[in-house]
Amino acid sequence: MITTYSTIFRAALGIFPHEFRERFADEMALVFAERCGERPALHRPLFVLSEIVSVIITGARFRIAGHSRQQAMKAAVVLAMLATTLTMRQASPVPAARIDFNGRDPAGVFTITVVNGKAIAATLDRVPVAVSKIVQKGENISIVGDDGGVALAVAFDASRGEISWKARR
Repeated sequence: MITTYSTIFRAALGIFPHEFRERFADEMALVFAERCGERPALHRPLFVLSEIVSVIITGARFRIAGHSRQQAMKAAVVLAMLATTLTMRQASPVPAARIDFNGRDPAGVFTITVVNGKAIAATLDRVPVAVSKIVQKGENISIVGDDGGVALAVAFDASRGEISWKARR
C-alpha cells in the first residue's frame, strides 16, 4: 500500500515547476515513503492526505509566483479530489498539524520537522540532531553546532508563506 501512496505523492509533486522537481522530487519522495512506513496502517491515509494537501498548497504558491495560475489550479483541484477520495476510504483520527521542511545548500541536505508550531526534530546531512540542539524563538529555528555556534538558522515568515536560511558552506 505504501507504493500506492508513494505513486500518488509523486503525482502530486507534478504541481511544482519542472526545475524544482528535477532538483528535489526524488528526495521528497524518499522522505515521504520513509515517514509513511513509520505510521500504523490505520493512520496512513490521513498522513497521505495532509502531505498531499501541503504539496498542493506549496506547489500552487510556486506556480502562482511563476504566473502559471491556471495550470496550478487545475492540478490542485484534481490532486485534492484524488487525496480526498483515498482518505475517505479509511477514516482515522485527525493528525497533528505537521510541517516537514527539507532543504539543501552547499554544505548538504537538512530537514526540520515542526508539529503544532514546535520544532521537534532535525537532521543535518542526514544525521539526526539532538533535540537539545534545536532552539526555537517564535518562527525562527536554529540548530546549534558541536562548537556551540549556530550551524543553521531557518526563518519562517507565515504571513508571506516564506522560509529562508543562510546557506552553509
